[in-house]
Amino acid sequence: MICTRPARTWSKAMRTTLATGNKSPSGFTLIELSVVVFILALLAGVTAPYFVRSYNSAVLAAAGREFITACEFARYHAVLRQREAALHVDVGRQVYWVAQAADPGGAEQPLKTIEVNPRVRLVAAQVGQENAESKGEVVGRFYPNGTADSLQVVWEGRERGESLTILVDPVTGHAASREASR
Repeated sequence: MICTRPARTWSKAMRTTLATGNKSPSGFTLIELSVVVFILALLAGVTAPYFVRSYNSAVLAAAGREFITACEFARYHAVLRQREAALHVDVGRQVYWVAQAADPGGAEQPLKTIEVNPRVRLVAAQVGQENAESKGEVVGRFYPNGTADSLQVVWEGRERGESLTILVDPVTGHAASREASR
């Protein structure tokens, strides 16, 4: 008798199965997974400093915006209540606040007090042509007609060379920021 069936090249005994019971390898090997994890760790290590630097710049910008908001708050209070408002900047204590007298000639009442974020630092403050204070307190005044004392406040971030200067225009009473170049 002649057999017409083709011979098997694989026997059932020679077939390998994976632990999952699949007969074909469709997963990843441990070496392939290790290479991918290594590449991801390398990318994270390279890009992390950029994220930190970006975060520190954002914190400095936010502190500047918060100070500008305090200046606008003082200006609006002076105009709306038709009484002088004061913006106190204490460089030594790293705090600033807006105060206004409840009645003309009376003692000032603090309206809003803000502590500086620990990730940034008040470096110096200057009113008009006076010398810049790097340790004491400076008081900028906002008047009922919308004008203000010329005020300049310098902020410093954690990154080397990163600083921000806030200037209050004496004619309009508006505050604006100016970033220092690195």
